[in-house]
Amino acid sequence: MRTYGTFIADVKLLLSPLYGIEEAKAIGIRLLESVCGASVWEHIVEPERVIDQVSSESLDKMVKELLRGRPLQYVTGVQQFMGRDFKVSEGVLIPRPETEELVLWIKDEYRSGSTLKILDAATGSGCIGVSLACELPGAEVYMTDISSKALKISKENSERICSEERLKRANVKNPVIFRADLLTGALSQTIFSGGTLDIIVSNPPYVLESEKSLMRSNVLDYEPHEALFVPDSDPLLYYKALASWAKDLLKDGGALYMELNEAKGLETAELFMEREFCDVELRNDLNGKVRMLRCIYREN
Repeated sequence: MRTYGTFIADVKLLLSPLYGIEEAKAIGIRLLESVCGASVWEHIVEPERVIDQVSSESLDKMVKELLRGRPLQYVTGVQQFMGRDFKVSEGVLIPRPETEELVLWIKDEYRSGSTLKILDAATGSGCIGVSLACELPGAEVYMTDISSKALKISKENSERICSEERLKRANVKNPVIFRADLLTGALSQTIFSGGTLDIIVSNPPYVLESEKSLMRSNVLDYEPHEALFVPDSDPLLYYKALASWAKDLLKDGGALYMELNEAKGLETAELFMEREFCDVELRNDLNGKVRMLRCIYREN
């Protein structure tokens, strides 16, 4: 008979060689939550609670997938971001905790979303754009990606999460989602006219091809490379594109917020200063790594 307590013990034994004991235990708790609806404390306060046969089989299947290296978020189909559950699957980048800090930076600087127009470029799962729509009620948020899979997932997340959020706070608007290629600049001009956006935000690909050897296999084998990597020969190509988009689409005084490669912080800042953006600011993440940049567009 399998219980919450024995399942956690089994998961620690099986997964600790891959993840370490503490992370393996945390994974076991997440699996119980996903399959059994258990809270994070139930395995402690009710370790003898019995897991039914159907749930036990589902848990076994998930553990086998994890042993093959499949990321937990793809196994459960969910990643939490800004306190909300976002659907994820192969073909869409898994949201990282560091990206929450980018959202919080924008939220702290604007507070109210009543008149804001925001574009989330290369939206992926939609975690940034949807979170901003929820955190800044009234904001008009637009989300773009070149990937049809990302557009599908981000639309599902937008519809579900914004609907749930409207039960708690009024005036939360569903983002407008459409396909666009950040690099070619192919953008539907029927969505909005140039010079009308207050904010562009993006977490573009920025990991160098040469940095692949530093990454875990579960990232390399499962997450979309087109959302992660850039050629060593042109590591800032997406930031060059974002600078162009910003000059076309931001209103005077509008802001561009980006996540970036910690090794390319100064180089990225210089790129925007050379293109005559103002108030260029780099920020560290909670781990002390240069992770974010904000700059302001001013018309001549």
